[in-house]
This record gives sequence, C-alpha cells and structure tokens, in this order.
Amino acid sequence: MIAVRSLARYRLIVVPLLAGGVLHCTTGDLDSLGSGVTDEGGTDAAMSAGDSDASDASVHGGSDATSGGNDAATSPADGGTGTNTDGGAGDAGPSSPDDAPPTFLDAGVMDWCSEHLGLGYTFCADFDETPLPAGFTASDGAFLSQTSSSASSGPNDLLLYVPTQSSSAVFGSKLSRAFDMPTSSVVLAFDIDPEDLNDTAAGLLFAGLDFLGNANAKYSVRLAWNSGAPRLEESFLGTPSDIPHQNFTIPLQTWSHVEVDITLPQTDGGTTTPTFSILVNGIVQGTSETLSPPAGFDQRPTLLVGAVYGTGPTSGWTLRYDNVTLGLH
Repeated sequence: MIAVRSLARYRLIVVPLLAGGVLHCTTGDLDSLGSGVTDEGGTDAAMSAGDSDASDASVHGGSDATSGGNDAATSPADGGTGTNTDGGAGDAGPSSPDDAPPTFLDAGVMDWCSEHLGLGYTFCADFDETPLPAGFTASDGAFLSQTSSSASSGPNDLLLYVPTQSSSAVFGSKLSRAFDMPTSSVVLAFDIDPEDLNDTAAGLLFAGLDFLGNANAKYSVRLAWNSGAPRLEESFLGTPSDIPHQNFTIPLQTWSHVEVDITLPQTDGGTTTPTFSILVNGIVQGTSETLSPPAGFDQRPTLLVGAVYGTGPTSGWTLRYDNVTLGLH
C-alpha cells in the first residue's frame, strides 16, 4: 500500500489536466450487490462518453444509464457540450427548497483547495469558486447542484439529490474528469455526508475510477452503496463478472472523510501486487485487499463523483460531497 497516511486529512489543488470521462455498471439490478451476487454476462450499460459499449441486456435493454437514453454527451471528448438535462426515469429533477444557493468566493480569496497546497495531489475540487462542473471537465444529469447550506468547508458543498423514482429505469448524474498521467498508485479522497439513503433494494454507484484507454482490457474501480452498506467493487465492463469486496461503514447524517488508497502495477515494468485499502475518518476499514486488473489495461484514470449509476424504483438519495481530491503517483 502506498505511503500516504500523512495525507489522510489533506488535499491539494486542481492541476489543469485533460478531458472528462465516466464510470460504468454491468449490473442491471444493484440489489444483488447486497448479497454478494455479481452480474453475469452482458457487455455494459455505459455511463461514459469514452465507451460506446452501451448494450447490457440486464439493464432493460437501455443504451444509456443516465435514464434509459437521451444523453446529450457526458463529456467534450465525444464532441458534445459536457452537459445533460435528462432528469432520469421521466421524473422531475432535484427539488431541495431548504437548501441555500451557492455563495462563490471572490477572486483572490483563499479557498479550501488553495489552503492545502503542496501536499502532492493532482486534483482538488471544493465547489467554492465556480459553478458546476467546478473544476471537473463535465457535469451530466439533473440531480447535482451546489449549495451553501451544509458544507464540510465553507462556503459550498456538492449536493446529490435524487427524488423518488417509481419506475425501474436506471439513472445517473455525475461529475467527471480524465487524466493523461499513467499511475501506479492512486489516492482518492472526499468528504461525504449521507443525509438520506434509499430504503429499497435498489443501489447506487456514488464514486469511482475508470480505466478505459485499452478497449480490450477495460477496468473500473467504484464505490457502491446498497441497502445502507457501501463497498468497493471491481468491474471489467463485461466479462468476467464484477468482483465485490467487503462492506465498510460510513456514518449517516454527518460529515466523514473517505480515502481510497490503490496500488496498481508498476508503470516502469516493476512487479507489485495490486491492492486497495479504505479509510473512514483516518481509520482503516477491514483489511487491505487484492485487486485484479486485467493485463494490459490503460493506467490513465477517469475520476467520477455523484450518481455514477443508480437503479429504480427508489425512495431517493441525498448525499453531500466536499473537498474531492485525487493523488496520482
């Protein structure tokens, strides 16, 4: 595991790298995640502009996991605008009347990311300076907004508010950013406040990393929430089946700091065992576990935050994010 424990509570600044991308889900019904059942077959209900394999038959035959279709480009990489006005499953977009609108810092005022310079991170987004995509390359879907109601560090947070979805259609609303830097170690960290979790058997992928540069060796590492229990999963966006890992705990209705430390194969040809560990508020959850990336996968990641993929019907989700950082080494 990479030696980054001293970074557990700190994060850095945006380094202006590259284009956006997105994560995927090969699971048509995420209630299987709670019992450790993985999806079989299918190719992938793609959530990404960087991947055209949007044909997983287990996802109701839909061609776009944002809500069964009609995605107007998730990132500029596919020639689109990087926006999507699709509210998902035909329902209205988020409505959160109790949340105050964002208050952006004036130019020259020190924000959270600027205060944490020099700590070795590649990317930082604290949502305090600019409207969405707020340092990411693309923002799609209608379920994300910035508010100044309950930030981990003021003035703003990123609110994911998914209202009740009565149909079984899939949905998504996320921020994405791709990086051209091949990496052998990744530290993904963010603050999260799970205010209201879906109380049905449906599930949600709420953050992740895509490695899609090699079409013959696609790989995805993502955090999935199902029936109140988050966990890390590996996906090959087709076959073999997804690999679920042990559940961990994120406290509800309060801010917590989540850190995912990932070691990948050495980019210089050296030998190492791919592993990951998860920390919540600086405490390691469970034990370090082995990862199984495919041989020859492209080690340039795409970062994804928000409702990367969700399934209905659902009673809704309310998650707040702040101070998202990514360290690549």
